[in-house]
Amino acid sequence: HIGVFGKTGSGKSVLAKMMMLGYARHKNMSIFVLDPQGEFSKDISNGAPVKDILEIKLSKNVKVYNLHNLVLTGWDLFKRILVNSGFFDRLGIYHENNKMQAANEVQRALRGGRRRAQSQMTFGTSSQSGNREIPPYKAYERASFDRIWTALGDDQVQARIYTSRDTRDRLRSTYDNSDPDEFYELWKQVANLFRFEGRGRAAKIADLVKKIGEENGNIIIIDLSETNVPEEIFWNDSIKFIVIGEFLDRISREAERKYKENSLLNCLVIIDEAHRLAPREKPESEDLERVKNILIDAVRTTRKYRLGWMFISQTLSSLDREIINQIRIYIFGFGLAWGVELQALKEIIGGQKEAVTLYQMFRDPQSGLGEREYPFMTVGPISPLSFSGTPLFFTALEYPDEFLKINFGRGGDSDG
Repeated sequence: HIGVFGKTGSGKSVLAKMMMLGYARHKNMSIFVLDPQGEFSKDISNGAPVKDILEIKLSKNVKVYNLHNLVLTGWDLFKRILVNSGFFDRLGIYHENNKMQAANEVQRALRGGRRRAQSQMTFGTSSQSGNREIPPYKAYERASFDRIWTALGDDQVQARIYTSRDTRDRLRSTYDNSDPDEFYELWKQVANLFRFEGRGRAAKIADLVKKIGEENGNIIIIDLSETNVPEEIFWNDSIKFIVIGEFLDRISREAERKYKENSLLNCLVIIDEAHRLAPREKPESEDLERVKNILIDAVRTTRKYRLGWMFISQTLSSLDREIINQIRIYIFGFGLAWGVELQALKEIIGGQKEAVTLYQMFRDPQSGLGEREYPFMTVGPISPLSFSGTPLFFTALEYPDEFLKINFGRGGDSDG
């Protein structure tokens, strides 16, 4: 596992891109990038030299997916996202347990459960079309919403959401005074996350994860940046954590599945802004805590599956300690030379006082007016000095022109 650390502007993300290109030389290796800021996605845009290098010189199949074509699936995800969307809060359902019960009632209505029960009581008088199940990918339709809205107004349904009469009366009052059209607009934004129709290159999470197990080695980048959110979908941090958690969980399970079949995944997962996904402190959000726990379990167990992780983080002190302890290759850019960051750095490199002194001499790459240089210190088996535990210092090549010319005989704008 790899950790690349440094403050904003230290060049850590650029170095991580160069390392990604280095790993891409391995023909059968897949690379999966979770890109919450769009850093990697921009470099793989059409016409970018990096994309040509990966596809033409390294014969990699490179795909970038974002919220315009990422399709979620399954009732469990649907309910969790609906609960986190604020839909039930608008109805005055605030407690998590009650919101989840309401989500269960929504699922029940869409699956036709309530109508089936009615048809049995009335000797099959309900029409067959009324009983049909509506899958999550059809939930965006107005008829789907009308069915769940009617269900939420049913006295028996409200009694299952709230057991006390006072809270049921409050729910009834809120429901009766609500505008269904306004609720449908929010419902549609949530349901559009599960919609296939009208989505170019629509892709399910499960299918994307399976691609990283293919022999030829794919590079898949998931762009979850806020600037790329379609207007017609509902998106917030909580839902982002749910989606990221789903990706991470499926990747870990795919690696375990292949291992049990006497195969290995051979994949590197790159996670930008890792300190936000695995903070050292206990997260307030249950969805973020799930992401953190999946990552901690993964770094402990997936190395034997040939599944590696690269964590890109602005800080050392705020990233979970267990993840830091499992990293074998550490790379430190500018910005960790003071306070708690320096203390965390010293804990990793031990008693290397001269190395610490040299690291503290790093200049901020953004402070100069001339050509910028990006210095780094690395510890671990990536360094030829690793046998002695001595850190290696280097200055990164200028990216992309100098890096591509030296490694691939090509400049950033034209062939070298």
